[in-house]
Amino acid sequence: MDCSGILTAAEAGGSGSHISIAGEILLMEYRGLAIQTETLMLLSLLVISVAGYVMIATGADAAGGTGTGGAAAGGAAAGAGGSADASGSSTSAGGMQDVYVRALGGANLYKYDKSEIVVQKGVPVRLHFAADKDAGCGKSFVVYGLNIRLTSRNGEEAVAEFTPQDAGTYRYSCSMGMFGPGRLIVQ
Repeated sequence: MDCSGILTAAEAGGSGSHISIAGEILLMEYRGLAIQTETLMLLSLLVISVAGYVMIATGADAAGGTGTGGAAAGGAAAGAGGSADASGSSTSAGGMQDVYVRALGGANLYKYDKSEIVVQKGVPVRLHFAADKDAGCGKSFVVYGLNIRLTSRNGEEAVAEFTPQDAGTYRYSCSMGMFGPGRLIVQ
């Protein structure tokens, strides 16, 4: 690399800050400290990554929420048992549709165990959400259009109960939009 075109602060006539271009490398100098813009960008990426990790670890999401439960269509967050079939839901003896979704971590990053869930209109739904401990932003689960926001802390299950009133397809993902997306279909 030929740096002959770079001026030092002393050569420029002072100790202030200035920016020099040498070939394709942009240097910023402030009080005798020269930093390449590539280094600044890497440091910025590191700061943003650490801030994102802190948000995920504390349960905050990009929209500013920190709750562990959610409600939609007159429902309330609650917990109960049940089992799921291949479509992602099953109906218990009480007429409740139990749906189970898990955010996967490790080599399966940015995936849910189900990409599509089908439920019936007018029948109460109990949505069970859990995330692997290393699922990153997938620990947050949002169903857009149904006002459902769940957060799984340390792999624990979060549950929301609601009764879908309108048939249609609702997208779900993490609060950052990186995980999934999946589809919740109301028939």
